[in-house]
Amino acid sequence: MALKASLEEELAFQKEYLQTMDLLEVASAPQPDIDKFVALAPGYTALLSDQSRYNPE
Repeated sequence: MALKASLEEELAFQKEYLQTMDLLEVASAPQPDIDKFVALAPGYTALLSDQSRYNPE
C-alpha cells in the first residue's frame, strides 16, 4: 500500500511539474500565445495556492 501511495504522489508531482514547465514555456516565448497562457494559468494558480505543498506535516 505504501508503494501505491508513493507512486501516486510521484505521479501528481510529475503532472504539476509538466504544467509548470508548459506555462513557463508559453510565458517566456518571444511572442507568447495569450490564449494558451490563459488556458494554462488556472492550473498554475491552483498549484501556487495549495498550501499543503509548502507545509508538509
